[in-house]
Amino acid sequence: FFFQAEDGIRDVAVTGVQTCALPICQIEDVLPDLEGSIEALSARALAPLSDLMRLTGKYLEKGAKGVFLKGEDWREELTPIEHETNFSFSTIDSRTHPRARLILVAARF
Repeated sequence: FFFQAEDGIRDVAVTGVQTCALPICQIEDVLPDLEGSIEALSARALAPLSDLMRLTGKYLEKGAKGVFLKGEDWREELTPIEHETNFSFSTIDSRTHPRARLILVAARF
């Protein structure tokens, strides 16, 4: 249970759940600090696939794998970029929605 707070950090306490503090920030601010240690990237309902590729392409090119959960319009997001990049794309059926997919992305070597 995590919620964004105005001050950028929110302590969350739920009975039976460990309390934690999470920084709320932009992905663009966090990724550079993680350089060299990223093996996989995942996102759900964060941005259109073309934007996700712009944000993560540098790390995918270095061997990280991408797993992006997309809703029923996944094909409209994938088709325009599928053949314009140096990445391979495959899909896995969603277990939670009959028309949604997980988009798996890897660099073509």
